[in-house]
Amino acid sequence: MEVWINNDYVKVERIPIKGDGACLFNMLSVAMFGHEMQSLYVRGIIVRHILEHYDEFRHFIMRGHYSHSASENDDLSGRNNEPLSAEEYGAHMMSPFSYGTFVELAVAARIFERKVYI
Repeated sequence: MEVWINNDYVKVERIPIKGDGACLFNMLSVAMFGHEMQSLYVRGIIVRHILEHYDEFRHFIMRGHYSHSASENDDLSGRNNEPLSAEEYGAHMMSPFSYGTFVELAVAARIFERKVYI
């Protein structure tokens, strides 16, 4: 299959990834290692980088983006727009089935020196 990127057609391959909440990290593992078995390793590198540079990312790590359930996202108290603490973020994201967001994807592109197209 070809997609249009930066004024050119680029050949891409569609690879099915498990939709288990860890799909971002599974995809990154497949892209770098050819299989999903390194997804926890990849997750750890990304989360550790974010925690080491938390002040740079904390304004993007909103409680509503990292909630465990739909009911937490429906919280009308306004807390969804508050940043998670570094401790809350680390505990949540090191759960093997917590999904990643644009923050983790942007950090992956930076630390693994890869271009990411969505």
